[in-house]
Amino acid sequence: MSIYMIGGGKGGVGKSLVSMALIDYLACQEKPPVIIESDTSNPDVGKSCMKSSEVQFLNLDINEGWLDFIEIAAASKSDLVVNLASRSNVAINKYGETLRNALDEINHDFRTIWVINRQRDSIELALEYQDIMPGRFDILLNGYFGEKEKFVHFNGLKSKEKILRAGGKVGWFPDLGDRVTDEMNIKRLTVAKALEEMSLSSRAELSRWRKEAANTFKTIEI
Repeated sequence: MSIYMIGGGKGGVGKSLVSMALIDYLACQEKPPVIIESDTSNPDVGKSCMKSSEVQFLNLDINEGWLDFIEIAAASKSDLVVNLASRSNVAINKYGETLRNALDEINHDFRTIWVINRQRDSIELALEYQDIMPGRFDILLNGYFGEKEKFVHFNGLKSKEKILRAGGKVGWFPDLGDRVTDEMNIKRLTVAKALEEMSLSSRAELSRWRKEAANTFKTIEI
């Protein structure tokens, strides 16, 4: 069993869509996860999934939220997918040690999937997070922001070895057409539900993206 922390350190990098894709991917493997929604200002992942999955809404900006998370993780017999808020590094600086102290007894592998755009601060926030939190650390380059070669700050980074410590890998997360993401957000649809309700063209685009996202998760060995 694993804990998957989906982070990026700031808003707009694609954390929520990666969380939705991973939740769908695990469900398709017949391993539906427990979902931890910690984005209190924009809890779209939790609200989209609450009719079909076990969802816990936690405020990880405060210590009590981290204590609740530890108890939920320790009792869980399933994987957990944690959608971190954009400001998560502030709270992790304050309370990360509490979680680290409990991980041996939680008995879940601990992994972080960090989503980046093409800006330098995506990488700086990743390094800041890594100084605090343990475990494997994977990077997803979000294709919404351009082709792989456009991620010049990451591609030219000398400290990639540190970022990819503990066996971490780099994956390419596919872009999904705006009309599909907009409709999913507005109607708060899961991937599976969207494939039932959307128009033919949207379902065709979503099916393509779903397959590519699954290949990405296989690349980073989930």
